[in-house]
Amino acid sequence: MGYELFYQLFLASISKVAKEIVRDRKTISKGICKPFLLDVTGLLSVDAPARNYFASAEACEFLSAGAICTHNKLMAFLGNAWILLDEPLIPTKVFTNKEAGLKWLEPFKYQN
Repeated sequence: MGYELFYQLFLASISKVAKEIVRDRKTISKGICKPFLLDVTGLLSVDAPARNYFASAEACEFLSAGAICTHNKLMAFLGNAWILLDEPLIPTKVFTNKEAGLKWLEPFKYQN
């Protein structure tokens, strides 16, 4: 599916690559608003600067929704709790199953 973009991150911190991830996603989107699946399986943590950047207007440009996939149930629980408290600019949800995340993103494929 053309709207999928996966990053396998095996880093202790993603602050160093957060802007690169957003830049690459924007390049691939070609200015068209699309949903986004971020696979963070293997990621040990997401530090505050990365969370803040990913939640910014700059990072959310051309996004209709964001699904985050992790196989770690604790990370999924904490991620969804953070989303409830932080109120992201776009619909966002954390999943432990990639297929469930893709299914959730379906309604957002054609929103602009």
